[in-house]
Amino acid sequence: MSPLRKLAALFRKARLDAEMAEELRAHFELRVERNIAAGMPPEEARYAAQRAFGGVEQIKERCRDERAGGLLWLEQTCQDFRYGLRSLRRNPGVTSTIVLTLALGIGGNATIFSVVDAVVLEPLPYADVARLVNLRETRPVAGGAGKRVPVPVSPATYFDWRNGVSSFEQIAAVQLNGFTLTGRGEPEQFAGGVITANLFPMLGVTPTLGRNFLPEENRPDANVVLLSHAFWRRKFASDPAVLNQAITLNGRPFTVVGVLPAWFDGAAAEGIARNVRAEVWTPLPLVEAGAPRSVPFWDVHARLRPGVTIENAQAEVDAVMRRLAKEFPQTNAARGAQVEPIVDRVLGEAQSSLWMLFAAVGVVLLIACANVANLLLARATLRGPETAMRAALGASRSRLIRQFLAESLLLALAGCALGLAAAAVSIGALDSLLPSALPRAENIAVDGRVLLFTVIVSLFTGIAFGLLPAWHGAKADLLATIKSGGRGGVRTRARSVLVVAQVALSLVLLVGAGLLLQSFAALNSVPLGFDSRNVLTLRVALPGEKYPAAAQQTSFFERLVQETQTLPGVEAATAVMPLPFSRPILNRPFSVPGRPVDLAEELATQYDIVTPEYFGAMGIRITQGRAFTERDGASAPFVIMINETLARRIWPGENPIGKRIAVGIGRPVEREVVGVFADFKQRELESEPRFTACAPLAQESMPSMYLAVRGRVSASTLLPLVRDRLAALDRDLPLTDVAMWHELVSESVAPRRMTTWLLAAFAGVALLLAVVGLHGVMSYSVAQRTREFGVRVALGANVRDLLQLVIGQGMRLVAAGLVLGVIGSLALTRVLGGFLFGVQPTDPSTFAAVFVLLAIVGALACWLPARRATKVDPIVALRAE
Repeated sequence: MSPLRKLAALFRKARLDAEMAEELRAHFELRVERNIAAGMPPEEARYAAQRAFGGVEQIKERCRDERAGGLLWLEQTCQDFRYGLRSLRRNPGVTSTIVLTLALGIGGNATIFSVVDAVVLEPLPYADVARLVNLRETRPVAGGAGKRVPVPVSPATYFDWRNGVSSFEQIAAVQLNGFTLTGRGEPEQFAGGVITANLFPMLGVTPTLGRNFLPEENRPDANVVLLSHAFWRRKFASDPAVLNQAITLNGRPFTVVGVLPAWFDGAAAEGIARNVRAEVWTPLPLVEAGAPRSVPFWDVHARLRPGVTIENAQAEVDAVMRRLAKEFPQTNAARGAQVEPIVDRVLGEAQSSLWMLFAAVGVVLLIACANVANLLLARATLRGPETAMRAALGASRSRLIRQFLAESLLLALAGCALGLAAAAVSIGALDSLLPSALPRAENIAVDGRVLLFTVIVSLFTGIAFGLLPAWHGAKADLLATIKSGGRGGVRTRARSVLVVAQVALSLVLLVGAGLLLQSFAALNSVPLGFDSRNVLTLRVALPGEKYPAAAQQTSFFERLVQETQTLPGVEAATAVMPLPFSRPILNRPFSVPGRPVDLAEELATQYDIVTPEYFGAMGIRITQGRAFTERDGASAPFVIMINETLARRIWPGENPIGKRIAVGIGRPVEREVVGVFADFKQRELESEPRFTACAPLAQESMPSMYLAVRGRVSASTLLPLVRDRLAALDRDLPLTDVAMWHELVSESVAPRRMTTWLLAAFAGVALLLAVVGLHGVMSYSVAQRTREFGVRVALGANVRDLLQLVIGQGMRLVAAGLVLGVIGSLALTRVLGGFLFGVQPTDPSTFAAVFVLLAIVGALACWLPARRATKVDPIVALRAE
């Protein structure tokens, strides 16, 4: 040792001695104080402490021994890792296989956890989010056997809750609205929110610039506006002088009073506005007197008082709704209410789907661990003589276990690094599978939380797959190892158990994937009731200041449809509001004149406003009566068309043509049924047909309509022509929500598509790992039994006998795994029930197909080692022994 190193060692020893002495004095004085507190005289207390400590020098010596022991343990641990690294480098094939297997499991877990963390686990950025709730009214589904659906809240009910529910510290309302910005380049249309002044303070949203709304600004003439951070950046180039500037929205001047923070863009804002990304926010006029009670169009949020639970608030809201049902039976007899955490409102069904995928990828990791444990058990068997020799030379069992675990942890950390790299790549590839409506999807990334999770999972994984090989490897006995030639029956049994577990877990995943694939196929085969192919859709909104009269609005859209039909390449065009599978939806209550009203059942229908060309252009079949014509104008008798479901429910066994229904609230308008059309899907493919009614645009104008254009050629190429034709009619009108109709339909099943394909991918990986594990066990078994096979061949065994022997041994493992897997799958189907459509959770065809698939694949995995057994030369085998 060099003089400098010796000097450094002396300084370290002196420093350690000083630290030990200081520790000793502190502990000694603490013991004296405790003895005095126990009632001992001071001298006796000090003497007792000295006896307990055994003297200063003995304590110093003990501390030195403990420190030396700790340093020795650290040195031995480093030695174990260095030896493990050299050992793994000497076996690159096995090491690479293990690392790649772990990377599959760890990378899949990191990928799915990054999605779960960003979407579900990351707290919403609202202040004290645990006390925030969403409130909705509920109404019965006509003919739904007691089923209720949530709907927005009527203004009158909002005021009733605000005045009559003490569980809420604050209660706020939001109304969605469309805005058209003019005067700043090209006209632009976007969504906005109209809110009560207390909403943002209740959520803890403080503007980056300016201020929030004032309570006195919740009035009709308050022309102030708050801008989202993204809108401010896009339209004003992040200009801090935007405050007090005037902008024109829907033809009215508004003064900018604030800019909201950047974190409020995205899901934080969408969560309070029905998943619509609002760009601007204006005050909601609050007029309690005469507030409508039948029209539900507000989203309501509240903050619970400290100590109040959701159950308490639900009970109090229910009491208010029962009171309103008695006071206003015509509008509230069938109404209920629902209080839920705002987190559930924001995330919706995404939570359950993501947790299911997270569980599935966890199963894949378990299978990967079993596979790696199998490989390490085989490796531990081959290293039996080495391990036994180390034990004979004095290595303790704990030291041998530590050596094996050190190698396992090195493998796990290598798999962790490769898995993180795979996760970073996979997240980019996930974009094509993630539904556009998935909340907070923009936050998905491999960040510090994902890194910490992956490292922890990797460490636990290393211990999980390394413990069994370490335990068996450390039990090596030199004499027994020499006698057995390195064979280990216990290890063989352990490897067989792991294979059975792999097969069982693989079957569980394959059954789940098979059920979801069948469900997804059944969903995609559901008839739409219309032809969405090659149809371009877009939305046009007319500003009320420029088109205030109903006749002006109707005339514009009729001209737009007529002009569009003349464009080259256009086969048909029509206008409709709302467009099936688009975001907005219109519901209208209705009644049948002359028929008693059942207050316990609230009749409401999906209400579409269409031009006469709608049914022919979209391929919707008319089953009775006629479609609308140009004669169904504003001065003609009011008419309506209904779907088959509504006709069967209201007039069972009767001809509905010529019957009348009254649509609307307050003063309902009676309309004559002139036609019945076939049911078609409105929003979800899996939903049962709903009541649907259509009214002609000429008799019920709308300021905003969807234009649907069917092309003879690719409809996507028609957009420039449509834009030019619209500009010729009114150059200040923007086009929004441009999409191909089949894309809207496809997007409606995007969450199911994501869940199905990811689970199918995980099941495929699980199957591959299980096959590799089974093949490895059978190959190892054949290698162990070489002498036995040689003897059998020498005694007259033929190829068929050996094949039956080896394949039979492997298929017994497969059969055991299949039985356990079926039991596990039956438990899984209880969880999957809510995700399935058109297939039973215990569908026998799926179970049978997966059962046969695993049996065939298992047989193939056994066949290759069995073939190797048939080629054993008895002379060579016996000579080798």
